[in-house]
Amino acid sequence: MKKTSAYAKGMMLIAEKKAYYWVMAKELKLPNAYTAVLSDYMRKPTIKEVNVSIEDTALSVKVSAVKKDFRMKVIKIIALGQDGLIVEEAETVNNFQRWHYAYTARRNKINRIKVVAQDAWGIF
Repeated sequence: MKKTSAYAKGMMLIAEKKAYYWVMAKELKLPNAYTAVLSDYMRKPTIKEVNVSIEDTALSVKVSAVKKDFRMKVIKIIALGQDGLIVEEAETVNNFQRWHYAYTARRNKINRIKVVAQDAWGIF
């Protein structure tokens, strides 16, 4: 909790971040921006859906992720080969509710798909 508290204090020193967390505090009926930072830290992103299918000549991946009340940073889709090495990866910084990506060129080399949802605090 020490690390979280130190980070929250740091966020209060950045005008843009402090303004964002004040808006969120009001919206969520929290007492102040500092409490909003702590709430943001405690709420982790959730991957709601991953659907992998073959459409025509592409391996299609559809992903949906959310973070209750706060912003997500990025969703990454990582295609791994049989040896566990990355064949290809893609990411989005928007379209978190429903993102679609298709692997075409190296489709036959893909053995496994890994989906990562990340918020401002890190990868979850």
